[in-house]
Amino acid sequence: MSIAGMRAGHIIYAVDDLEKAIVSFFGGKAMVDRILLAETAEAGSAVLCIEKDEGDLDKEIAFLEKHGKKGNYLKRAKRKDPKGIVYRWKLFLPFDLNLPFLMSYYNIDPKPKNFVHPNGVRRVKKLKLITNRECVEILEELIDDETIELSEGDKHAEVVYVEFD
Repeated sequence: MSIAGMRAGHIIYAVDDLEKAIVSFFGGKAMVDRILLAETAEAGSAVLCIEKDEGDLDKEIAFLEKHGKKGNYLKRAKRKDPKGIVYRWKLFLPFDLNLPFLMSYYNIDPKPKNFVHPNGVRRVKKLKLITNRECVEILEELIDDETIELSEGDKHAEVVYVEFD
C-alpha cells in the first residue's frame, strides 16, 4: 500500500540561541527534541519536515500508527509573518526521531507561486536524508518527492546534503 503524496517542506538549521529561535519561529517548545538534534549533528546537516499540499494529516498519522509510530499531533500551530499575515497549519511530531516531522498545508490559499525566500533560495533542488532501514521503508511509502534521496545509516532522520536553486 502506498499513500505517497508528501514532499520536502522545511529544513531546520542549528542556531546560536536555540530557546529564542524556537519561541520566535514556532511560538513554543513543541519541537525541542527535534531541534536539539541539530546540536549533536555534524555541521551543515539539518532536520527535515515533510509537508503536503492540501488537507490535514489524519491519513498519514494513521499510516504511521499502523507501523507502530506514535507522536504529538499539534492541530493549531500558527505564526505571523513580517507583513502581519497569520499562517495556520498542523504538525505531527513522531516520537521516533528517525522519522522527519510532518506538516499540513498552510491556511493561506493560494500558496504563493514563484516564492523566493529572503535568503535568495527559490526551492530545494535535491536533498539526502539518512535514517534507519525501518524508517527508510516507511518513508518510501509516505513520500512522493523526487528531490529526496533516502539512504540507510546511523543518523536520526538527518539531512546530510542539500542543493538549492
